[in-house]
Amino acid sequence: MTDLVPRDDIPDDEDGLFHYVADLIEQGRHVASSQANAALTVTYWLIGRAISMNMLRQERADYGKQIVATLSRH
Repeated sequence: MTDLVPRDDIPDDEDGLFHYVADLIEQGRHVASSQANAALTVTYWLIGRAISMNMLRQERADYGKQIVATLSRH
């Protein structure tokens, strides 16, 4: 997230300001996509963990395979 730390080197000229703002937008997009990817990774890991724990807790390994198929249809 250090990409979006405010800097004091804001250009005075119009062309420089344009490039400065464009760079901020790119940095913001990069940070947003990185955070979204991290959140999705954690979400999918938690889903897999929940399914695995449910199968193990119920001691139904064969039936557990059906749970995955049923969840995917829903």
